[in-house]
Amino acid sequence: MASKTFILLGRLGDLINCLPIFFAESQTTGQPCRVMCCREYASLFEGTSYVQCIPFDGKDNELRRAYSEAKATGDEIVSLQVIGDTQVVKDITYGPAGFDKAQTDSFQKEPYWLTKNQEIWSRQPPPIFDRRNTARETELKFRYSQPGILVAANGKSSPFPYRELLFELLRGRSLRLIDLNQIKAERFYDFIGLLESARCLISVDSAFLHLAQACSNIPIPVCALVNDSPKLWFGSAWRYNHISHIRYSDFPLRAVEMLDAIEGIGSIGSYFKVQTGTGPRLIHVWSKYELHDESKARHQTAKSSWLPEYAEWPWIACPIEVGALGRDSNAHSIVKDDQRHPYVKDVIRLACYRARPDDIIILTRSDTCFSETLSMELMTGELPAYSYRTYRDETGDNWNPQVDLFAFTKKWWTKHQSDLPEFFLGSDQFWSRTLLHIVKSSGGREIQFGVYRSPSTAKIQGGRRYLWNEQCHNDFEAKHGQIALAKPCVEQLPAAIVNRHALDSYGYNGSIVRFGGKLLLAYRYHDDRNLSTALAIAQVDEKGNVYDKKSILLPQSGGSEEDPRLFAHNNELWLSYVDSTFPAMPPRAVVKYGRLIESSTWKLENVSQPNYGQNDMSACEKNWLLWSHAGKIVCIYSTSPKTVVIELQGPIAKIIAEYDGPRWPWGAIRGGATPILYKGSLLRFFHSAVDSEPPPNRRRYFVGAMLMDGQPPFKPIAISKRPIIWGSELDTLSAVERSGCLQHKVKVIFPLGAVEASSGKWILSAGINDSHCGLFTITEKDLNFT
Repeated sequence: MASKTFILLGRLGDLINCLPIFFAESQTTGQPCRVMCCREYASLFEGTSYVQCIPFDGKDNELRRAYSEAKATGDEIVSLQVIGDTQVVKDITYGPAGFDKAQTDSFQKEPYWLTKNQEIWSRQPPPIFDRRNTARETELKFRYSQPGILVAANGKSSPFPYRELLFELLRGRSLRLIDLNQIKAERFYDFIGLLESARCLISVDSAFLHLAQACSNIPIPVCALVNDSPKLWFGSAWRYNHISHIRYSDFPLRAVEMLDAIEGIGSIGSYFKVQTGTGPRLIHVWSKYELHDESKARHQTAKSSWLPEYAEWPWIACPIEVGALGRDSNAHSIVKDDQRHPYVKDVIRLACYRARPDDIIILTRSDTCFSETLSMELMTGELPAYSYRTYRDETGDNWNPQVDLFAFTKKWWTKHQSDLPEFFLGSDQFWSRTLLHIVKSSGGREIQFGVYRSPSTAKIQGGRRYLWNEQCHNDFEAKHGQIALAKPCVEQLPAAIVNRHALDSYGYNGSIVRFGGKLLLAYRYHDDRNLSTALAIAQVDEKGNVYDKKSILLPQSGGSEEDPRLFAHNNELWLSYVDSTFPAMPPRAVVKYGRLIESSTWKLENVSQPNYGQNDMSACEKNWLLWSHAGKIVCIYSTSPKTVVIELQGPIAKIIAEYDGPRWPWGAIRGGATPILYKGSLLRFFHSAVDSEPPPNRRRYFVGAMLMDGQPPFKPIAISKRPIIWGSELDTLSAVERSGCLQHKVKVIFPLGAVEASSGKWILSAGINDSHCGLFTITEKDLNFT
């Protein structure tokens, strides 16, 4: 079997970069790895025991001739040289490896992909010099005994255009500098000892930048000044020990960032501070690509919340600087967006370079604030995990359906990273919805209110990157099924679906009450197959079986009769409902109520239209909550921000209480089910909604519970800490059934009635997606009061 010879003519940095490949090859074969390079660089391999150098008497641009000489030996030839004449490199390097172009975002990674050693690169092993000369290193360190900042500002392959500006800025900070380009060493690898004793290294794209990775036992902080001409690919890749990574063209604007990074070495959150210990560390990664004039103030607010957590727990900050990645939305050959946004997977990948397998990667936005309990949640709870966005202002917290924190171990990400499409880390929800789906599919848990942020005035920007992410999201759904933030409503709690085939066409928004020894359900349905609805009452059981149904005869209406609520008053059955002009737009509506009489149909008598608010068809009044108290009919007209309680007598309305209503992070509290007695108080199930979803269905509904004082003014005693039921994109209807439903809307859960099933257990009736009725069994634990 022919032996293998690698060709990499130079330069020093390229050869150092490939040492992990050569070491792995020698471990596999049990023999030194044969490497052909230009004679002027051959002395580098005197520092290794695992490379047999074959000097080439020529220049590093003579790849074709070198290949011919190596081929004549009969060896298997593998070229790792990726820079040079395009056609020659394609013929000799990429072609034999089965490629026709570059495979990565940096020339530095190409040899690893060409040799199918991507796994080695992902581990970021150091280039090994196992034949270092201690005497020569000691002598070099003796000459520069005081640790300082090493500067390598000369680059031959990639000259740095701001050398003088760099030194001027460094001297202005009174930093002790050692110019490496003015020092001679017998062998280039003799500089390792000096590097290990320095405070940090500032290096342009040169061999010193690569040699710094050999300081494995004593990692050295590196400020990398990286080439970006003629494109980002020609610059060196970000490494775990880079505290600053700045492209050449960005240096004048970002030089101060580099100086600040130097001053921050060893501060809380620094990779070079949190090195010891055997337990998991928290690797916090966020993108500086997100910083702009509108977001900088929010970012500073976020940082002030990070620092206390960094100080108490083993956090390692991993900000991803603009230009740290060799590809972005602007450089993408198809997208070519007008703004630069990194890929989500690239951002996480860099965090993994700083992580051990069981370390926890925490991905947030640049303006995401930490709660005081977040670190404890992450270190003691199950992973993976996520936390939804919460907007915090002077009025309190407001929930948002976008996820602002993902947390998972490096081991988990290694297993699942291929599941995530190539999204850009933009302000849209497409990438976060998809990643959330992957996290939840592997058992991910929610960290309630783990993060928050200040409100933003910025709007989600469109553009080509947005369209790209939308397409990635759609492709993922086509392959894996619809992405939903919540399971179908009837799978979130024990539930029964009222037999929709026994109700009138697609009956929904049902309200239950026990009356006359029966469980009755009032509901709305689409009469005559048009968008307006009529009302009916069915006798049902707790399993959703339907035994009888009758329509409700109502006075002349505005066009559509909606959202019935049943309640008992003075041993009689009463009903409130909404009389609407829908489908006329904009819709107007009033609330009416009356006493029900049963015969061959149900008839509503003594119908009243209360004279309160705008209940005169000039607006859209709905969500009034009526019940009987002490022989009178009372009504919660509104709950938040002001709670208004009125007493009704026919059309006459009298205010009996008005006070500041409770806050609920999942939207304004509205309507709900008729209150029922519970331990001397009143238990009310209500709904809320948040209008922050991606179009076309921007609204998601939630169900919560409230315990109220049993006597006027009926003030709240307790309120759910989190939703009991979420509206869902998914339900039990088939595609055919959905298409036949006139009003089907996703993410809707609309409670209207509740009865006690047994002590500490209730049946709640609710409309689901404007297409069917559910009966939910709710226990005291489900109320989420604690």
